[in-house]
Amino acid sequence: SAGNGYTSGAIKCINYCRDNGAKIMSNSWGGSGFSRALFNAISLSDALFVVAAGNNNTDIDITPIYPAGFSLDNILVVGASTDSDTRSSYSNYGRVATHLFAPGDRIASTYLNGRYVYLSG
Repeated sequence: SAGNGYTSGAIKCINYCRDNGAKIMSNSWGGSGFSRALFNAISLSDALFVVAAGNNNTDIDITPIYPAGFSLDNILVVGASTDSDTRSSYSNYGRVATHLFAPGDRIASTYLNGRYVYLSG
């Protein structure tokens, strides 16, 4: 992946998952623009839609990103925490918008050529 994509592609993916009975969708992406079409696609899904809070050290209750900023019952917004169970310095947050925090700082991750590296985000 080049690290970016189009809302239309996300909607196609959500619709594909919905049409094929997905119960949970994991979505570690987002952006600042509200999209009614994306909102509608997520709201029509019966799946739990797990989304990233984002990595800009921003209160997303005040400055929302999407899809984390959609107020829908099937969205679970996850921020990043450290190994000492505190919010990672880069993680977005919000008393209302962010539901929980999970380890996301210096996580041992598979990498190229059979190696492991520590990544955050």
